[in-house]
Amino acid sequence: MGQLLLFRPRPKDDELLSSWLVRLAWANLTKVHPFTRRLFDGDRTLWQIDLDRSCPEKYLERLSNATGVPVARVSETTLRGLGGVLFEDSESCVNTQWLLEIKKRGRARLGYAQQYCPLCLSEDPEPYFRRMWRLAFSVVCPKHRVVMLDACPVCRSCVAFHTADYGDWLYRHPMNLARCVSCGADLRTLSRDDLQAAPDALCGFVGQLQDILTLDESSAPREDVAIPLVLYKGLHVLASAMASMGATAKLRDVIARRHGLLPLSPAFGRCRGRFENLRVGDRFLLLSYVQDLFMDWPVGFVSLAKQIRLSSSYFQRYRATIPYWVEQPIRWALYGKHYSPSEMEWAAAAEWLRRSGRTVNPNTVRKALGVAYKQKAKRAS
Repeated sequence: MGQLLLFRPRPKDDELLSSWLVRLAWANLTKVHPFTRRLFDGDRTLWQIDLDRSCPEKYLERLSNATGVPVARVSETTLRGLGGVLFEDSESCVNTQWLLEIKKRGRARLGYAQQYCPLCLSEDPEPYFRRMWRLAFSVVCPKHRVVMLDACPVCRSCVAFHTADYGDWLYRHPMNLARCVSCGADLRTLSRDDLQAAPDALCGFVGQLQDILTLDESSAPREDVAIPLVLYKGLHVLASAMASMGATAKLRDVIARRHGLLPLSPAFGRCRGRFENLRVGDRFLLLSYVQDLFMDWPVGFVSLAKQIRLSSSYFQRYRATIPYWVEQPIRWALYGKHYSPSEMEWAAAAEWLRRSGRTVNPNTVRKALGVAYKQKAKRAS
C-alpha cells in the first residue's frame, strides 16, 4: 500500500497507536488485521507484539506516508515517544519503568495493561484510547476524579479493542471501539455513581505527573525535583519499595495502618515485586502511599524508616543508580555501616580518659568515641 489512504482520520489528542490504527481501518471500511497486513508488507505477526511499545520504525514511516501525518507526530502515539522524559532512551521495551506490559498469547491478551475511564469514553464524539492510560501511575482520571478501570465491568475480561472484528467475514458498520470483545458490553455505560471516587490530593498528584509529560515542567509537584526524568526515576524507587515483598514492605504496612486503608488484593503476591505487574486497584492504594511519602519528603520517610529499622541497603539497585533526591536522605539517615575509629582516635580517647582520671579500657574508649559499647547489666538488689 504505497499511496495515500482514501480516508485518513488524524490521531486524536494523546491517542495510542493501536487505537489510531483500528480507527483508520474502520474508517476505510476494512477489518483491522487485513488492513494492517496490506499496509505493512503482509506482516501477520504485528498484533502478536505490544504495538504501542515496540512498533518498528519502518512501519511508523509507512504509516506516515499512507496518512500524510508527519513521522514525528506518528511517533508521539507510541509509548517509546516518552523516552528521555518518563524513562531513559536506552531502556529496552521490556520491564520499562512505569509502562504497563500487555501479556499476550498470539493475538490474545492475557494481562490487564489497558486502562480506561468510562466517563472520558462517553464524552468522546468518537471513542479512543489514550496513551496516558498505559502508564502505571495513571490510576485515577484527574478530569473526572474517579479510579480507572482495567477490565470490562460486566465480564471482567481485559480490554482488547483491536480484536473487535475477529470472526467476522466482512466489516460490519458501525464498529464501536468501546465495546467489550468478550461479552459485547459497552464500556461507557457506567455512571459516576458506579465508579469509585478518587481523593482530590491523589488526582492532583497524578494530574501533575501527566502534565509534565507534555513538557510542562512548571507543573512539577515539588520545585526541588523539577527535572522530569529524575523525578520519575525517584518515584519509581518508592513505588517499587511499596510493591516489594521484602523488607521495604514494612513501610507499606505502617502507612496502611496509619491511614486505615483497605488491604491489597489476594493477587498482589503474584506481582513479583514489580509495580507495573499489579492491577489498577492495588496500584491505586500503593500510589497513594507514595504520594504520602513524597509530599513530606524526606522527613516523613526518614521517621518511618527509623521506626521500622530499615537499612539503606534495601534500596540499592543492581546495575542501576538512584536519583540524588532519593539516595541522599537514605544514605544520610539509614546508612548503618559500623564506624571504625582510627588508631590516632583510639590513642587520643585513651589519653583523654587518663587525664580525666577515668578508667581506660576498650569499653570506656568506645563509649568516649561514641561508638557501640557493651553496657553492664545492673545487679539485682
